This record gives sequence, C-alpha cells and structure tokens, in this order.
Amino acid sequence: MEAVFACAFIEKRAQEDDFHHGCDPDTLVTTMLERVNITAPSIPELIQKIGTTYCLDLDDVWIDDDGGVGRIGYNRLELANCDEPDERQLDQWKRGKLTLYLVDFDFAIEQRHVGAVPVEAFQGVKHHT
Repeated sequence: MEAVFACAFIEKRAQEDDFHHGCDPDTLVTTMLERVNITAPSIPELIQKIGTTYCLDLDDVWIDDDGGVGRIGYNRLELANCDEPDERQLDQWKRGKLTLYLVDFDFAIEQRHVGAVPVEAFQGVKHHT
C-alpha cells in the first residue's frame, strides 16, 4: 500500500494583539473553519502545498506530538484585511498607532494508506464481476 499525507481540516483564529500588552482574549474569533483535501507524497511537500493553497510562508510550524502528529500550527501577525504588515506598519503597531491581529492557523494532518479494496470486503453486498 502506498502512503499519502493529507491535510483534512483547517481552522483560522484571530485576536487583537497589542505590542505592549499582548493579545486580548475577548477579541478572539474564528475566521475560517473548513474541511479540505490537500495531499502529497511527503510531509515537506504537504506543507508546501498547504502554504501555496493559503498564501502562507510556512517556514516554521508547530507540531502537536501526542503519540503522533495529528496537527500542525502556524501563526503570524496580520492587518484587518488579512495581509501581513510591512516594516512601517509594524513600527506603527509598536507605537500603538495601528491594530494588528495575531492569527493562528491549525491544520489537521493524517497519513493515509492508499490501495485497492480487497474483494472480501464486498462480502454481504450483492455484486458481480
């Protein structure tokens, strides 16, 4: 059987982030929650395809290793329009002149074993060959 790596689900959450005081949990919102089917033959290729699909530079991801990795995460600062801030905007944020959002992306990942279904699995199902 051939192994394929897949991303099956994405969740995106955002909250206001003040440079001096940190994130405000009262502003936390989920902005994306969807089932997806992104597949690749290796984890590096899967991460690249996820990044390409969502216009993210996934250069450093969090892994949730609880007896096997089922989730990877990534976070970044964003403007209200979902763009990443430039240096000028980051400076404005640091001076309290601009609101930025800390955005967390969670991707549910899995390893699938792809192969033909054995004919024995059709036992009890009316069929013909």
